[in-house]
Amino acid sequence: MPPLCHADAGDNTTTMCTTWTGVTCHQIDRVTHLRLPTFNLTATIDPILGVLDAMVHLELSGCNLSGTLPEELSNTTLIQLTVHENSLTGPLPAWSAMSQLTVAQMSTNPWGVSDK
Repeated sequence: MPPLCHADAGDNTTTMCTTWTGVTCHQIDRVTHLRLPTFNLTATIDPILGVLDAMVHLELSGCNLSGTLPEELSNTTLIQLTVHENSLTGPLPAWSAMSQLTVAQMSTNPWGVSDK
């Protein structure tokens, strides 16, 4: 499978993140999109994703993810969050800081069920 990542056409630099599958960078080492749909990750969503403060699109649908959505995602500039068809449980975090979020596809998860 060819790499799913690329740098913006206006970016003439070569960075490590341009070789990562499912990653799009806008500027040097600034991840803007993380797209790993149906990658069968079988994991939880790591709060470390919150350090990707330039990220506007996170797509982790159909990845066999469990656990909750970490509060740290509110540190990003997410416009689109796609996490449907996983095993994510709730409650959903209070993301008042995410006023720019316009698309949240989160169906087919057992929200409201505690995983503890």
